[in-house]
Amino acid sequence: MNRPFLMYCAGIVFFLAFSLGLGSYRRGFSAETTPSETVSERPRFDAGYAMQLIREQLRFGSRTLGRPGHEAAKSFLEEKLREFSDGVIRQQFRWQDYDLTNFIAWICRQPPSPSEKNARLAKGGSPCSGGRAPVLLSTHWDTHPYATRDQDRSRRRLPVPGANDGGSGTAILLALGRGMMKARPPRDIIIVLFDGEDYGIGDEWIIGSKHFARNLPEPHPAFGINLDMVGDRNLNIHVEGDSKRRAPQVVQKILKAAQRVGAKSFHADVKHDILDDHVPLNDAGVPTANIIDFDYPHWHTSRDTLDKVSPRSLQEVARVVIEVLYGGN
Repeated sequence: MNRPFLMYCAGIVFFLAFSLGLGSYRRGFSAETTPSETVSERPRFDAGYAMQLIREQLRFGSRTLGRPGHEAAKSFLEEKLREFSDGVIRQQFRWQDYDLTNFIAWICRQPPSPSEKNARLAKGGSPCSGGRAPVLLSTHWDTHPYATRDQDRSRRRLPVPGANDGGSGTAILLALGRGMMKARPPRDIIIVLFDGEDYGIGDEWIIGSKHFARNLPEPHPAFGINLDMVGDRNLNIHVEGDSKRRAPQVVQKILKAAQRVGAKSFHADVKHDILDDHVPLNDAGVPTANIIDFDYPHWHTSRDTLDKVSPRSLQEVARVVIEVLYGGN
C-alpha cells in the first residue's frame, strides 16, 4: 500500500466524519433555532385524565355563583392547581352580593426554591425568577345558571352541567399544568381560571376576567390564549373576529402551530365575534386570542354533559397549545 493511496483513504475518512458531525449539528437545531436556543422537550398531555377532571367537576353540580357546587369546585380546583404549578394566588373580590374567585397559577421555566417562591408570592407577584414576560393561558371555571337555550321549555330553569362550557377548558389547563411541571416550558406560564364568565343575568358577563384585567399581576403577560368550549365531539374551531382584529400575531401563532401538528379542526376563516374572557385582556393591553367552537349545539342547555365531550378534541387543542408554547414560533 503506497503513500498516495493512504492519503486518499485518510481524506475519505475525514470527509465522512465531517459530514456526519455536520448532520448531527443540523439535527440538534431546527431552522428556527440557534445553538444558544434549544427546543424544550414537549410535555405529555393525558386526554383520559382530562376527561376524568371534567367528570369530577360535574360531580359538584352547578358551578354557578351562590350555589353549593361553586364552593365545592373552588376547593377542588385550588387543590389541583397547587399540585400542578409552582404557586397559586386566589384573586378574591366582591361583586354585588357574591364572592368571586379567580385562580392565578404559575409554571416557571426554572423551578424556584421554596424560600424564593414564598417570598415572591407573599408580595402578590410571580414566584418565577423573571426573564421574558410570561405567556397567559386562561379559561373560565363557572357555569351558566340556567338552561336558557333548551328546546324543551320545561327544562329552561335547570342548571347547565357545563361539561364542555367551563369544564373542557379547565380540564385542559389542569392537565397541561401537570405535564409542564415535568417538562418545563421555555418561558414562564401563567394559568388563570376565571370566575363569573358565564353568570349571564342581564348584561353581566365576563366578570372575573374584567377584574383580573384591572389588576394584572407582575410581570404582565406578553400575550394570551383563552380556551372556551373546546371539547365538542364535532370540533370545529374558526378564527374569532375580535381576536383577529386585536391579536393577529397570536392568531397566526395558533394557526401555524395547528398546521405543524396537523390539527384538522382548526380553520383560518372568521366565523363569529364573541364576547368572552379575551376581550378584557385585549382591553388591558395583553393581546389574547380566543380558541372556541361556538357552534356547539348543547351550549347553555341541560344536555351539556360528559357524553358530548371527546378526548380526541381535548387532545387536539392541547397539542396546538403545546406547540405554540414549545415550538419556538
